[in-house]
Order: sequence, then C-alpha cells, then structure tokens
Amino acid sequence: PADEKSLQAMGRALTIHPVKKPEMVYRLHAYYTKLQLTEAQQRISLLDREAASIKRFLPDQLLPRYNQYLPMDLPPPFKPKTRFEVIEWQYFTDRTLYQNIEQVPALGLTGVDRADVTAITESARLLVTERDGRHVLKAKLQSGYRRVDASRGVEYILDMQLHLKGGSVILERVQLLRPFGQVQTLTTTIGEDQARIYFVVPLSGIVQRFRQFMDNYESLCLKPKFAIPTTLLVVVFKDDNPQGAEDIQKLLSTYTRKYSSADIRVIYAKGKFSRSVGLDTGAQALAAGDLMFFVDADVNFREGFLSRCRKNSVRGKMVYFPTLFMLYNPSIVYRDESPPSEPKISRNTGHWAHYAYGMVCLHKADYSAVGGLDTKIVGWGAEDVRFYEKFLKKPEYDVFRAVDPDLLHRWHPKRCDPQLSAAQFKMCIGAMAEGYASKNQLAVLYLNQEMKKGRS
Repeated sequence: PADEKSLQAMGRALTIHPVKKPEMVYRLHAYYTKLQLTEAQQRISLLDREAASIKRFLPDQLLPRYNQYLPMDLPPPFKPKTRFEVIEWQYFTDRTLYQNIEQVPALGLTGVDRADVTAITESARLLVTERDGRHVLKAKLQSGYRRVDASRGVEYILDMQLHLKGGSVILERVQLLRPFGQVQTLTTTIGEDQARIYFVVPLSGIVQRFRQFMDNYESLCLKPKFAIPTTLLVVVFKDDNPQGAEDIQKLLSTYTRKYSSADIRVIYAKGKFSRSVGLDTGAQALAAGDLMFFVDADVNFREGFLSRCRKNSVRGKMVYFPTLFMLYNPSIVYRDESPPSEPKISRNTGHWAHYAYGMVCLHKADYSAVGGLDTKIVGWGAEDVRFYEKFLKKPEYDVFRAVDPDLLHRWHPKRCDPQLSAAQFKMCIGAMAEGYASKNQLAVLYLNQEMKKGRS
C-alpha cells in the first residue's frame, strides 16, 4: 500500500541516534512536561469558566455539593483597613519595571520578571481567543500592573494591542489572576549545624577597628559560656604598617593567653594592602571542606548570623552572600545622646547595603571551584562583585542572597584614593555618600547650617 511505501521511504531517510547525556534527557523531559502542564492549565481554566457560567442555574440545595467538589470561587481580594495595609501595584512596560522603592524606583525588565510578563501576556492572548472565539494572532503589551495578594495569588492588569486574523487591531484591557496552588514541600538544602566557621579577616594595621571586632568575637566565640566553634585567621599586611602589625600581634596574644582553647592564627601577606589578596591568602591556608566566612574588621555579627552562615552554606550546592546593614554616622543619628549598645534597624539608623557583596559564607572547595577572588584588582571595591558573578555563572550553585539583621557594618570615616580607577572611585564615593546619614538627616543638618549663616 501507498502508506506502507511512504513509511519505508521515511525510515530510509531518517537516522535515529540515542541521547547519550543524562542531563539532556532530563532537559527534554522537563521541556515536554512543561508543555503538557501548560495545556492542562489552559484546559482547567476553560473548564473553570464553563462551570462558573452554569453555577447560577443550579438549585440552592445543590450549591453546597457544587462548592465541595468544584471549588471555583476564589478567595476575595484583601481589603485594607488602613492606608499602611494597601497592596500597591507595580507598573511595567515591555522593557521597564517601576516600583515604589526609593533605592530602585525603575529597573530593566529582565530575568524572572521578564519571563513572568512574557508568560502572562501569552496566557492572556490564549484566554481572549478561547473566551471570545476571536483568533488573536499576536498580543503586544503596552503596559501593565502586577501585585501579590498573599491571600489569593498574583494579580495582573494588562493593556494590550491585539492583532486579529483578518488584519484588524484592537486595544483591550485584560485582568488576570495567577492563583496560588496547594502548599508543597520542597527538598531542603541545609548546611551542617555544628560546622566550625573559619573567619578570614584581612587587615592593614588599623588597630582600633580591630579591637572592636575582637570584643564582638570574644563575646560569642571565646567565652566558655557562649563559645561557638570557630577559628580566626587574621591576614596582616605588615609592609603597609609595621607598627600596626606589631600592635595587632600583641592584641591577639592577649586573647590566646586568656583563652587556651582559642584557635587564632596570624598570616603575614606581602606588599600593600589588597582585600582580595588578603582573603585569598587566608583561603589557601584552609582545607577543601572548611566553612569560611569572609569578613572585614568593621563588621559586627550576632549569634543568629553564625547559625545562618552554617545553614545557608552547603558544599558544592549553595553559598551565602548576606546583605548587611550599614549603620549611619552616630554623631548625626544620635547627636548629643549616647548610641545604644545594640543599634536598632530602621531607616534613621542605617540602610541595607544592596550594592555590597564582600561578606560571604562558603566552603573552601566552592571557592576553588570558581577560581577564587581576582587578586589582580588593586584598591577599593569591584573584587566582591566579580566574585559574586562567578557563582551566578555556575548553574550548579544556588546563590543565597538575603538581608541579615544580625550583620552590622559600623560607621567609620572613609577616604577614597584618587589613584583608583574611575569605576572604583565612583563606587567608593557613592558608598561613602550613601553611608553617611539618611537624606532627611542630611537635609536637616544642611538647613541648620544655612540658618546659622543667615543669623551671622
């Protein structure tokens, strides 16, 4: 028969090769499963609307059974009782996302946000086609709104340009809800609760800041009553400040004499101070399985952070880049009052350093797997960003990035070296300006000075 001959001809024309890479098999399976899931979701959505359309024709006595087996009614939207409870909408176009966040009021529509907007725009096109029977060939997003209502799901309002079969173009607003599904447990990735943490601290001989750091370290990691298993590696650049290096050695000796079980090590690095060189020197002194914490001498930590440092760092899988809280200049924040021993986190006392990636918890093996820090970078800044991006380029790693209220950066005067590269100098000036005080506090300070000038 003709069909049989066609099959034979097709068989001679095709060559079938097995998929040899397991990773490719999983990717193919995930792709086709996703297609099936999308088709199933569209079918469910269509059935939901059909069921909802006949609900009003059911006798009252059947409604309880209907709602039991076909719970089509979605939870009502959250109704705020005060202006502080209002869930604001994000506004977006096909290129930009606008949000009511002072630090980042507008940003490019990229990553997961772009994927979300693209997917919901396509869903809207399909739903309009099914609902109205119009063949929508293309849907072009003009603008939209999005918000997350924790009680029901993600809501969208899309203003779209619909290109219909036949050449006509119409403008239409579509409101959609991506409802939350059932709660599911995920595979938990967690580090070792009792793992020893190896602190790696690069120093250029600034003794006073390091004294404050050691007071903090002693209270949590050395005193027997609160002792947490840690090792302190201090990398000192002796050539930069010989007297400071000697003072640091004397300071550390007082702790080793006071606490016989303290594991405190000093490593001397050559040349001028370089944060990346200092951290790399400390890392190279450790074993592959050691859990490291890269930290600066002007950072305070609390017990809660140390627990999260362990839990959020999993060898070969996850590294922890916490966002620390940068405290403002206490002489401006508190003026004539004494600063509290435990600063509160608020918009008047500091800000989250969203631009800083220098503090990190990770295993030595993971540090080596991405090639470590770029030790060629000279001066302030940039080495932390590049190191962070190395992990983003490795799909096998989960980069855990979150604010940590138990990691605080103490304010101190800064100086930006004019010899820095243009990019580094700009970053340094920006960090110094943002970390001085809040905009309101600086404005009050400026106005007070202007008023004094006016009186004189």
